[in-house]
Amino acid sequence: MFHQAEAIIGPDGQTVLVTSEHVQSPIAVRYAFRNYIVGELFGANGLPASSFRSDNW
Repeated sequence: MFHQAEAIIGPDGQTVLVTSEHVQSPIAVRYAFRNYIVGELFGANGLPASSFRSDNW
C-alpha cells in the first residue's frame, strides 16, 4: 500500500529523501504513477523528472 509523502532533494543533489506521517519505515517509493499527475520534481537543468519506482514487485 502506498501513501502520500513529502520529498526533498538530498544534499548531494542526486538523491530524494522521502518521509510520510503514515509510514514509519518506508521500503519503496513511486513518483507520478498515475496518468494525470502534475509533477513537482525538477532536475538541476529545469526539466521535470519522469515517473519512477524504487521497487520491482
